[in-house]
Amino acid sequence: MDLKINSTKNNFTGLKNVGGFGISNGIDVLHFLNFELTNTGTKDLAEFEKILKKYPHPINKNFINFCHLTKDDTYSFNGKTLEVCDKNLEIFEKISKLLKRIGQYKENMPLNKDYLYGPDAQAIFGDIIKTERIPYDKQIRELHSKDMVKNVSIVLKSLVKKTMAKYFEV
Repeated sequence: MDLKINSTKNNFTGLKNVGGFGISNGIDVLHFLNFELTNTGTKDLAEFEKILKKYPHPINKNFINFCHLTKDDTYSFNGKTLEVCDKNLEIFEKISKLLKRIGQYKENMPLNKDYLYGPDAQAIFGDIIKTERIPYDKQIRELHSKDMVKNVSIVLKSLVKKTMAKYFEV
């Protein structure tokens, strides 16, 4: 599988270094997406500045990881439980817009080689890669492939939409 790896920080979407996965243990399903926000082309990083101060990513201040556990129908944002309530509606709205954009992206997402083979990706995805008997390079590239991130973002967007409909009883 060929991934376009950009060695520059130039991207036109406000997002880069997007990776994710969906995994099941037979009881629960986890959908996980991690990405880096930028202000290049859009002002995604600026839009999330206040939220990232409240929910900082433990590895990189510009990263967001968003995940959903199916069994308990719970969400987390940068490792902290994200309660479905009025005060968090702004977060769900903003994250939904990003998930929609990721799901519609037609090419590989901008990906920096320094990130992909550096300590950040290892810290974020290392545990999931250790459970597989597939070489690190192949696995880390698959977790950041267009199809993987697109599919995970579509599932997460659908889950958020369903949760919001239930919350508003629509």
